[in-house]
Amino acid sequence: MPMSIDFSFKQSFINFQPDKFKSKEEILDAMISRMMGKLVEKAEAIAAQKNVPVLERLTMMMFA
Repeated sequence: MPMSIDFSFKQSFINFQPDKFKSKEEILDAMISRMMGKLVEKAEAIAAQKNVPVLERLTMMMFA
């Protein structure tokens, strides 16, 4: 199973607005939330592939 690298995280920094956050913690929280949202979307897409065996889908989600 080939692994792909997601460079969309880099795109997040292009639209970075420093005035939007009051602290470094808020920046980190926003980054984590965005990354988690993308991971959940990928996991849901993989879980929906009912033609793939369960253990293989689980493995795919771990590497997403």
